[in-house]
Amino acid sequence: MDLIEYYRPLFLFGWTVPIVIGVIIYLVRKRNIILDIEKDKNPVYSENCRGKFGVFLNTPFVRFAIYNEFIVISYSKKILLRFDEIDKVGFRTGFVLDRIRFYHHKTDIPSNIIIMSTNSDKIRRIIESKFDPAA
Repeated sequence: MDLIEYYRPLFLFGWTVPIVIGVIIYLVRKRNIILDIEKDKNPVYSENCRGKFGVFLNTPFVRFAIYNEFIVISYSKKILLRFDEIDKVGFRTGFVLDRIRFYHHKTDIPSNIIIMSTNSDKIRRIIESKFDPAA
């Protein structure tokens, strides 16, 4: 057995770990970028959580913030949802994480937006106080 073949798994693994760590650092930094509309405002509620966007994208690096006029969902992309753009908010209890699904009529963002949180009761109270489904 050649020396290169002997150390090949170690060499490949040695490059994999820094790449994975680099991707994680990139995603966390992208999540923490604040939109211009957020800069002068304090969120009513903010949490780092997990999210599902569209059919295939499921990421643990999501910043979810509720402000008086809008909701910001930040991952590698930024989503700004005003309360008048939200048609309905669905809550589903899970074993560990509860799911909050946003039904909206905005066309430039994914139609399927699900936030997975451990604080769904607090989020439900805040959203229900801000969002009037009868309007």
